[in-house]
Amino acid sequence: MSLVTFQDLPMADREREWDGDAANERFRKWAGADDEPNDKYRKAFVWYEAVEKDLFKSYKLQIADVIDGSLQAVPRGVMAAGNVMYLRRT
Repeated sequence: MSLVTFQDLPMADREREWDGDAANERFRKWAGADDEPNDKYRKAFVWYEAVEKDLFKSYKLQIADVIDGSLQAVPRGVMAAGNVMYLRRT
C-alpha cells in the first residue's frame, strides 16, 4: 500500500452530494486515464497498491471530483473514506 502524496486540493462546497462512481467517470476523463491510471488520476485517492498501480482496482479511498474543470476534495467523499477506515479498525 502507498499513500498518495499530500496535495492541497481546493475544497468543494460542503453541501455537495457525493457519488463516487460518477466522480470516478469524470476525473478518469479529466485525467486522460482511459486505458490505465496515471499520476493525474491518482490525485483523487488517498492510497493505492503500488505493485499494481497500472490497474484501476488498485486505487482506494476516493475523495475528489472534477468541479468546474478542476479537481476538488469533496467533504462527503472525505467523510466516506474516513468511515471506511474507521470501520476497518473496529
